[in-house]
Amino acid sequence: MWKSQPSFHHKLTKRELKYVFGVDEVHQVPEYELIKTQRHRKKDGGLRLQFSAWGDDFVLDLKPNSRLISPHIVSVTRNGTQVTEQKGLPMDYNCHFQGTVSSHGHVPVAISDCRHLMGTLVMNDHFLILQSIPRRVQRHSVKPKATGTTIDGEHFVFKRSPSLLTHFEQHNIEEEMIGLNEIHEPFCDTIESRDDPNSAEILSLNYTIPSSAKLDSAFVFPNMDPITLEIGLFLDSQLFEHFQREYIQDAEQHLLDFSLALINNVHVLYQQPTLSPNLEIVIVRYEMWKSQPSNLATFVHKNGQAQSLLDAFCRHQAHINPGTDLTDSGHWDHGVLLTGYDIYHTTASVAGVAPVARMCDQLFACSLVEGLHLGRSFVLAHEMGHKSPGQRFTADQQCAYFWGRDYQVEIPSGRSIEVCTSDPLLAS
Repeated sequence: MWKSQPSFHHKLTKRELKYVFGVDEVHQVPEYELIKTQRHRKKDGGLRLQFSAWGDDFVLDLKPNSRLISPHIVSVTRNGTQVTEQKGLPMDYNCHFQGTVSSHGHVPVAISDCRHLMGTLVMNDHFLILQSIPRRVQRHSVKPKATGTTIDGEHFVFKRSPSLLTHFEQHNIEEEMIGLNEIHEPFCDTIESRDDPNSAEILSLNYTIPSSAKLDSAFVFPNMDPITLEIGLFLDSQLFEHFQREYIQDAEQHLLDFSLALINNVHVLYQQPTLSPNLEIVIVRYEMWKSQPSNLATFVHKNGQAQSLLDAFCRHQAHINPGTDLTDSGHWDHGVLLTGYDIYHTTASVAGVAPVARMCDQLFACSLVEGLHLGRSFVLAHEMGHKSPGQRFTADQQCAYFWGRDYQVEIPSGRSIEVCTSDPLLAS
C-alpha cells in the first residue's frame, strides 16, 4: 500500500490546497508522499531528475521542449487602454522539459523546472503529479554538490488515476452541450468534480470508440502524423491578480512559468503511443490581461457564467486572430483562455468549457479553463479533444467518440441543454 504523509497537508491553507492538489478541503487530499529530488544538468542542456517514492526509485531523463514556443511568437500585455505588443517573450521560458522515465519502461513525462518544480509522469496505469511545496511551509533549501548535482527541498508527489466511465456515472459527472447565444452552438463543460485527483480522469483507455470516429481513420487524417496545433494563450485579469497575491515579486514571471507548464503537460498527454495522430502544440501568441478587455468585463459574463464568458472570449479571440495559416505566422488554430474566475453553469462549479467539433470554425475554435492549478492541464486536454482538427462529427458522434458507442445526445424534459448520456431515464 502506498504510504502518504498523514499530517503535512493540514499545514496548507485552502488556497494552497487548491494550487497543489486541486481540492478545496483537507479530506479530499489524495495519497501523497514528500520527496527530495536530485537534479543533474547535462552538457547538452538536458536534465536528469531522480527521486524515491513509495519504496521505488524514479529516474527521469529530460530534454528542453523546444517545440513549445513558436520562433514567431507575439507577446501582448493589456492594462486598461495601454496595450504592449512585441515579438518574442521578454521573460525566461527555457525551463520546460519533456522526456521519459527511464527507470519505468521509458513512459513519457513533462517537467517544468523554473522557479518551482512541477510536472506529470504518464505511468502505464496512472499519472504521477509532482508539485513544489508552497514557499510558506518549505523546510529545506537547495544544496549544491561539487558533482553538478543538486539536492532540492521537499516536493509533493501524488497519484492521479485514469478514468472509468462507470466511475463518472457514480459520481454524477456529466457532459453538457449548451447552446451558444442565438446560433445554439453546442459546447462541452467539465464540472469541478472531474478534476478531483481521486476521481476517474480524462484519458481513459477503457471506453469504446466507434469505427467511424477513430482518429487514425484515413478519411479523417490522411497521412497527417503528427499534426501541429498552433494556439493563442490568453490569461485573464482574475488569474493575474491571483498570482499578484501569491507572489509579491515577479508575478508576471511566475504566471508565465505556470501557464507554460500547463501547456507543456497538455502536450505530453497528446504524445501517447495509443493516440494517432500525435499532436504537437505550439504557442504562437501569449497574451496577459492585467485588466479585462471591455468586451469581457465582469458584468458581461455575470462574474464567470460559463456560457457567457466562453461566448465573449470566442468572439474576442476570433476578432483579433490575424490572417490565416498561409498568410500570417501569428495566426492561431485554437484560442485558450486560462481564467481566475470561478466559472459556473446552473449549480455546478465548472472546470472548463469548449464548443464541440469546431476546431475548423474560425469563430468557435476556443476553450475556457480555470487556471489555478496544474491539474487543469487534464481538463484542457479533454476540452481540446472535443475539437481535434479534422473532426466534423455531429453532437451524437462527439458523445460516442469520447464516452462510448452507447452514449448519445439527449434533451432531458424541462431543460434547455443537451446531455451526453447512456441512461434513457434522463430523457424522460
